[in-house]
Amino acid sequence: MNQEINQLTPEDKALISLYREKWRKIALSTEPIDQVKATEAVNLFYKLLGKNRPRIFFIKSPYEAILELWIASESDNFVNEFGKPESNYIYQELNHVIESFINSHKNRSKIMNPLYEEIYEPNRDYLLLQEYCLKLDSYLSNVVHYQIEFSQIIHSIIRLTSNEINSEFLALNCAVFAYYFSVIEPTEKHWLADILEQLCLNCGWIYPYKNICLICDRPRQLSFDNQQLLHAENTPAIEFSDGFKVYAYHGVTLPEKYGKVSPNSWKSKWLLEEDNAELRRVLIQGIGYEKICQDLQTICLDSWQEYELLKINNELDIEPIQLLKMTCPSTRRIHVLRVPPTLQTAQEAITWVNWGINPNEFSVQT
Repeated sequence: MNQEINQLTPEDKALISLYREKWRKIALSTEPIDQVKATEAVNLFYKLLGKNRPRIFFIKSPYEAILELWIASESDNFVNEFGKPESNYIYQELNHVIESFINSHKNRSKIMNPLYEEIYEPNRDYLLLQEYCLKLDSYLSNVVHYQIEFSQIIHSIIRLTSNEINSEFLALNCAVFAYYFSVIEPTEKHWLADILEQLCLNCGWIYPYKNICLICDRPRQLSFDNQQLLHAENTPAIEFSDGFKVYAYHGVTLPEKYGKVSPNSWKSKWLLEEDNAELRRVLIQGIGYEKICQDLQTICLDSWQEYELLKINNELDIEPIQLLKMTCPSTRRIHVLRVPPTLQTAQEAITWVNWGINPNEFSVQT
């Protein structure tokens, strides 16, 4: 072993983020997979884990995987045809191999454990894209004709979609091993590093069963905001080749009726119709308090010079919405800020906005 983690040069430490971002981009690729290379990678993976080659089927989206697995599970022949789910076994084997590698040298844990923290911690926001893709409302709309009780549907979704190996998980491990074998021990290479790279480079999500393995294609579109949260305006944040799409606004999934419309065109009246508190908060953020104040009924609680303390007379959020409306005396331009609902006067609201400074203390009012 060349060096311990605390002996890495600043240049070596700076490389960690480069490896992390390199494999992150690979995990979030929108290029179609090569089915020949994907088949080879999965077959080799099963072989190295001591499993027989599975029958491989290619699907276009995780949504299609839900439908295919759910429909197949209703068949009496499901267990014989698919065999038991293998993801738990695979994760256990991967963890066993990783832990064995880390513990095979007394200094490896000093390097690998902090390295995993460096690689994993900044990627929590994109690690589980599945939560965005497996939307319950989209699923229900396609299985409602089966007349299944709601509880049975929920159980089926949880049971079937928990058996997947996603490319984000593979990429994070690839980043760790690629860095380790390039910077720490460049003269060695572990077989696990090679197979993880082949899976990540050539597959989308993998749904492994004993006899059958579903390989999912990559999405054709992925869009994020500057905080790496799923986000797109009036277009899907995720879209697969079969047309399955997910709309999102700064990390919150949206119904199509909101997602396909630009936030500039969102209507304040939607707030009165929306029951979901999280979606109401997103709508409020996109519409803005100034437009909401114009469109919906407000009550003036108090005024002081060019300031008004307003309350929206609807339960749009978890707590009442009170606003401080400020009108510029010269331009007549209006600016609106939300203030705590406990404030009772305009001057109290102004003081709160200005970090505790009473407006009477201003030398110059703006």
